Amino acid sequence: MAHLRDLYLQYSVQKVALIFNSGIGNAITMIPLIKAIKERYAQAEVSGIFFDNYGLKELFESFNLLHKTHQASLFELSSSIKKYDLLFIDWLSMNKKTMLFSKLMSKSVVYHQKKGYKAGVEIPKNKSVAIINKALLQESEIRLSIADFIVNDQKKVSDYIALAPNCGHGKTPYKKWPDQNWQALIDYLSTNHRIVLLGDHNEVAKYKGQHIENKIGKTSLLESAEIISKAKLFVGHDSGLMHLAAVMNTPSFTIWGGSDHRLYGYQQYSDLHAIIHQKISCWPCNSWINPNIIRVDNPLACPDFKCIQKIDLKTVIQGLETHLKSVS
Repeated sequence: MAHLRDLYLQYSVQKVALIFNSGIGNAITMIPLIKAIKERYAQAEVSGIFFDNYGLKELFESFNLLHKTHQASLFELSSSIKKYDLLFIDWLSMNKKTMLFSKLMSKSVVYHQKKGYKAGVEIPKNKSVAIINKALLQESEIRLSIADFIVNDQKKVSDYIALAPNCGHGKTPYKKWPDQNWQALIDYLSTNHRIVLLGDHNEVAKYKGQHIENKIGKTSLLESAEIISKAKLFVGHDSGLMHLAAVMNTPSFTIWGGSDHRLYGYQQYSDLHAIIHQKISCWPCNSWINPNIIRVDNPLACPDFKCIQKIDLKTVIQGLETHLKSVS
């Protein structure tokens, strides 16, 4: 009888929605959940509701994962009262506004446990954010591979390296390797490789060198995704563009500071992705799950950012050269 009940519930769900109200990286970690929803509710129309205004909706439209996409607005709310049978909202997207929208738009809302909200799905311990998000489906066992993230598996057609020397709109020094180190790395790489520099308009665009095309602040999110999809390698930090490399099946090499690569890194899913980091006593200070606060309560208050400032150029070059050979 339980099996028949589950089968009935599965086929009674005709419209499903997901809320997107956080950064690029957090949105991309929802992709395994989207794929699993489409598999479980194969007959359902799956929509995305986006609260951003920086191109995330257009990016997901290019992925062809969702049947429909909508920009969150009062008009969308007024035309969608109890429109959905089921709506999913992840921990980072949850706030009073998004929960109000969700409960008005859907007959049933699935969300993570969070202080200030009743019930919710328990957050699995010691798991990546992608697994935490997929746990909203309340499966007994969750395993992921890099294939669960990939939306573009086309063959690479260019020989350049896509490199993003900035991160966090220039506002996350605990993630940022020093500018002089990036310039030295660009100088080293550009002797043998074409380089396309990427980043948004809030970030530093002063890097120079031969065989370089500087597109920092000159591309949309969608255009950056296209450039990364054709690159032979992506090099950067823990950033939204790093996540784009994963979904575009482009190998990556990333330098990490105070963030937790166990939550967001792709090295745990595929050898195509490599990282370099220092595990010091106060790491990880930048984490929404059990941050390390033995030194500072806020990563921006760190006096020296030594977790990333002390990663030397020689170590990065050695790791990068090794990874380039392994993915070529």
